Amino acid sequence: MNDILTVFLNSIFAENIVFISFLGILLLYKEARGLRTSFKKGLKFSAALLISILLGWVLAGWLPENDFLLLWVFWLTGIIGIFVLYSWNELRGSWLNLPRIIIALPLFTGSQWIIQHQNVEYFERIYPILGTVIGFYLAFVLTAGVREQIKISEIPGYLKEKPLLLIAISFFALALIGFNFL
Repeated sequence: MNDILTVFLNSIFAENIVFISFLGILLLYKEARGLRTSFKKGLKFSAALLISILLGWVLAGWLPENDFLLLWVFWLTGIIGIFVLYSWNELRGSWLNLPRIIIALPLFTGSQWIIQHQNVEYFERIYPILGTVIGFYLAFVLTAGVREQIKISEIPGYLKEKPLLLIAISFFALALIGFNFL
């Protein structure tokens, strides 16, 4: 039981999918706007991520250990999770002349790949899955809160939005890497 709790907490903090692997960093950068709206929006994104990862986990259990085949399964289940978000009226429009659904694909496919290759038994993988989703939700809300504080702070205009947010995200990553030594 202690090992399972360690795996769960590591998935939230020490191996946070956003801050350590930098998966979904563009998604947070574009979608986490205000703190008030981020609670509901973060739940939508986390629920779609959970649906995608659970579907990939079940399908991966039925397939032989073939990395090429798993990659395609994770890609397809990632697309399903993204279309769940799209049906909830998220990821509409474009960003840098790309459809916004493109920026969610690394998070939805990469998180499944990382969880699949952890040293955990098949049925115990539910703990890193839940830890990953909770860690993503915390990162989403935290990024929205930092972005809101940056907007109201008295700093020079050239640091106001993008540079300071990326610096703050890198400091979060450094702080979470410190959990690896515990």
